Amino acid sequence: MKRLYLFLFAISLIVIACTTDNDKNNLNGDYITLKMNETAIVPNSNNAMTVSFNEVLDDNRCPKLGCVTCYGSMAHVQLAVINKGVTNDITLPMMGCVDKTDDSDNAYYPGYYIDTLGYRFRMVQLSPYPDVVPINRDDYTAKIKITKL
Repeated sequence: MKRLYLFLFAISLIVIACTTDNDKNNLNGDYITLKMNETAIVPNSNNAMTVSFNEVLDDNRCPKLGCVTCYGSMAHVQLAVINKGVTNDITLPMMGCVDKTDDSDNAYYPGYYIDTLGYRFRMVQLSPYPDVVPINRDDYTAKIKITKL
């Protein structure tokens, strides 16, 4: 009887492992979080894509206390994406006065995301949020949503 339970347990682990791998390879809205100068390897169905957080080009987000009266609050980051041997540098915007944006599809319009190399890249969060104290360049962290087109 113990052998039967062990056999069923092993089969269930194999099924779970296969399901998890397939979910990863679909890249259906996966998130990656990168610190400045960090690279992530993102698995997909054919190969591994790499995404690197290279630079914060500008951070003109308004301080939280002044958000009500502020217009044009925005930041831009530069990523390097390598997929199937093709490298593409992309600039992603972070719009608005909040440190986390609405992540629904309705919240994004052309210009808020970049479509390249068969994937859509959206910056969901850029931390830390600027306030009174200047931000050290190496303290930035970007949360990026990647969706296969």
